[in-house]
Amino acid sequence: MAYRYYLTFFLLLQSFFLASLSGQDASATIKVGLRETAPFAMKDTAGNWSGIAVDLWNAVAARNNYSFEYETYRLADLLKALEAGEVDVAVAPLTITAEREKVFDFTMPFMQSGLAIATEVKPSGWWQTVRRFVSLPFLQAAGALACVIAIFGVLMWFFERKKNEMFGGTTAEGIGSGFWWSAVTMTTVGYGDKAPVTPAGRFVGLVWMFAAIIIISGFTAAIASSLTVSNLESRIESLEDLRGERVGVLESSSAARFLKDERIRYRSYPTLNEMMDELEAGDLVAVVHDRPILRYELEQRDAGDLSVLPELLEPQAYAFGLQAGSRLRESVNRALLEVTQADAWRDGLATYFGQP
Repeated sequence: MAYRYYLTFFLLLQSFFLASLSGQDASATIKVGLRETAPFAMKDTAGNWSGIAVDLWNAVAARNNYSFEYETYRLADLLKALEAGEVDVAVAPLTITAEREKVFDFTMPFMQSGLAIATEVKPSGWWQTVRRFVSLPFLQAAGALACVIAIFGVLMWFFERKKNEMFGGTTAEGIGSGFWWSAVTMTTVGYGDKAPVTPAGRFVGLVWMFAAIIIISGFTAAIASSLTVSNLESRIESLEDLRGERVGVLESSSAARFLKDERIRYRSYPTLNEMMDELEAGDLVAVVHDRPILRYELEQRDAGDLSVLPELLEPQAYAFGLQAGSRLRESVNRALLEVTQADAWRDGLATYFGQP
């Protein structure tokens, strides 16, 4: 009987202790580690913080009635502090990786993006523009278009050759007339000097008129794109071009891990500003980093000759970091879902990136 009383007393004491501990977690001041990285976390001259990640964390903390204090770190130091338990939450665009997951936890992702290359892009000369029109892809497209024109021209000649003198004469003359009709119809010039009279010929003409609208629109768009691209020339156009070049990354970043896996040599920098300064000065040929950060940084610097290449090297998901086994994870994730599904979150992204 006494054993039951002791057991009951122990269970009540344990419940009281756990409840007190839970209440302490909710009311205790949370240590938040920040990494100053525009546009995710920025500090003004008055010491106030703003940015995508900071605004998001403030909304999460408000929903959970968190009391917190900020501490600023460089990326490598922030990861070490989180692993050592010196901070409870890392408010930064941390890329979710298997290596990091082994030493600390992540919240649910709040943004999808990836790694990109920033490099110098200069206006090209006239010869580069000419080369676009004698390149293999352009010649292949032009050849394919000529073949389609010829096919419909031959079909028109085949159905009209016996009943329409406009497609008569020798075989070569008839096919030539068909090719001429097909070309002027495609370009919507339509001189009217040749027209089908047979039902089959008119059907071919009807099909070709609608098909030509689609084909010529696509071909025109391809030429316009080629001319736009030809106006810009870059020493670096893809990941493979980075081999043997002076490439910069942030130390302990996912970009460093990515280039290491790709066996591409790089220089590590402690801060983004230092790395971008060397790129702008020409000491680096390219840098690899998170695309939204690169875009924002170049826009703020107004570096006309620097640009972020369109190729996405590696898709990535950004999240906040938590201590391994953190009790904050569930409440933070719940609040993240509520915040990121609201219109205010999309409006915030538009504020920083100029688009929804």
